[in-house]
Amino acid sequence: MERVWNELGDGRECYEHPAGFSIIRPVGSQDPVPLFCLVCGYSMLTPDDAHTHHRHTCCSLCALKWVDLNKEAWALGWRPPHEEVTREVTRRRARMKRINF
Repeated sequence: MERVWNELGDGRECYEHPAGFSIIRPVGSQDPVPLFCLVCGYSMLTPDDAHTHHRHTCCSLCALKWVDLNKEAWALGWRPPHEEVTREVTRRRARMKRINF
């Protein structure tokens, strides 16, 4: 769904979010990157995550796991099943716990 931005003047525009808050940005700038990936729920932390979000609406880890293997299907709206995302998130967490210093 495309966002509708309203001109505020002074080079700014505003989007009224359905949750009841407003987003104000310079005219013509890119949509803001969400705090969390819309697919897996992980934090969007890196410039790679921001870049991947603007291209595929997901974090860079999800892009590596699903978008790169299914580019055509992804472009048509396919997303991995919830169960598959849950397994991947569990795998990521287990892998992160193994890091020893």
